[in-house]
Amino acid sequence: MSEPHFPPAQPSGTPGQGTPGYPQPSGAPGQDAPGYPQPSGTSPYGSPAPAPQPGNPLGRVAFLIAVIAFALGALVNLITPFLFASGNYDVADSLSTVVNILVLLGEVAALVLGLIALRRPEPRLLAAIAVGIAGAGVVIRLLGWASTLLWYVF
Repeated sequence: MSEPHFPPAQPSGTPGQGTPGYPQPSGAPGQDAPGYPQPSGTSPYGSPAPAPQPGNPLGRVAFLIAVIAFALGALVNLITPFLFASGNYDVADSLSTVVNILVLLGEVAALVLGLIALRRPEPRLLAAIAVGIAGAGVVIRLLGWASTLLWYVF
């Protein structure tokens, strides 16, 4: 086996003082340069700071669920008239009902996840968009079903 590799020993003395006979230039690593602020993203020792955590994953999931539910609902709304035109009334009605229930469940899930994500201290943009899309979708679905119910009753 190979021998372990250790970094070279640091010279004795206080940081920034240098070793006898070898003065450190101004602004060398380990020495704060007067008048110059630390660049963002670095630690005082010159090594990069840990990368910030990426966004709000719960908000991202809520956004994806809301967009997928919206797209699925829009697709079924586009296909349903063609199914009615072909004379497949039972298929069109059944497919529309099943998909609209799934879309409503997806929108409710996106709404709940988006509201939870909005309460977190992470970035909130995607969570807010998800709440808007899902909230509008839930209201539209419920109003659509209410108007259909009123049509059958009266």
